[in-house]
Amino acid sequence: MEGAEGVEAVNEPRRYLTDDADIEDLPMELEIFMGHNGDWYLSVLPQGDRLTRHCVRVTTSGSRHPGAASALAALYRSLPVRS
Repeated sequence: MEGAEGVEAVNEPRRYLTDDADIEDLPMELEIFMGHNGDWYLSVLPQGDRLTRHCVRVTTSGSRHPGAASALAALYRSLPVRS
């Protein structure tokens, strides 16, 4: 499964809060996680929201864009684990 190597609990979402959080009334976050099917899921949602049905799925096999899954795995690893 591409992107899963060396990442524990890959299905635990990681988030990135917009750099404009200090000037926005309702700042947005990027959420990324790997589903149980091995595909990557990305959502943009208001800070603190837990779930959205509006997401982008990037498959780890047969992706339309070669290298996208690896890039998302690198992004996931770069984001801090929530405490």
